[in-house]
Amino acid sequence: MLVVGGLPTCAAASSGAVDENISIGFAVSGNGGQVGWQTLGDVPGIFGSLGPFNRACGIVQGVPQITKNVVTRSVYVLDAGNGGTGRPVLYVYDRTDVITHNDGQRMDAVTIVPSASVELPLLSGPTATCHIAANSTSIYIGTNADIQAAVVSKETLEAHKISEPFESDVNDPVSAITAADEGAVVISWGGGEGTQDPNCAGVCQSVVYTGNGKWWSASTYPMVVAGSTNGTTF
Repeated sequence: MLVVGGLPTCAAASSGAVDENISIGFAVSGNGGQVGWQTLGDVPGIFGSLGPFNRACGIVQGVPQITKNVVTRSVYVLDAGNGGTGRPVLYVYDRTDVITHNDGQRMDAVTIVPSASVELPLLSGPTATCHIAANSTSIYIGTNADIQAAVVSKETLEAHKISEPFESDVNDPVSAITAADEGAVVISWGGGEGTQDPNCAGVCQSVVYTGNGKWWSASTYPMVVAGSTNGTTF
């Protein structure tokens, strides 16, 4: 298991038979300047790194596409910025796995190359906590330094702000973003130290989004969903 610094995290284990029992583990360096990766499973280990970043704070992968023995997907790395005037940036990478066999041994030739970057309309900070999750159409991003979240279209890479949908006496920061395999994404506000509504214990507000920043239900109680589309934050 590769550990560049901090705790490693594994990507989704498999997208089908061709890459069954093959994963990639990611780990961030101590200062967040790089994200290391290593193949895991029943293939020889291959190492690499992504960056440089100001402070990598989250990662999520796109839906895999399979053509014969080739698996392609996007990798999205969230950079919290420099803690000053720099805004968070979402870096997009193209990942390709070519699965072959050599004398009975499965091999995975992995390449991860930079593709694009998107400056996000969000506030951050040197110690800001990041939140990231995705469904098939969009990536949802937030930090606890901002009362707004952002949604980024996977197709166009356009970023739009998402505001807290309820009226509140306190501007609550984004406190959680989680996703379900079926596509629903929940963004929650509140619970941040010093900014929490005194009438609310824990997370104050949650909204369910189904894609492209369009929400279809809301609640005033804590709610999260879990699934393989959740991003990992460092």
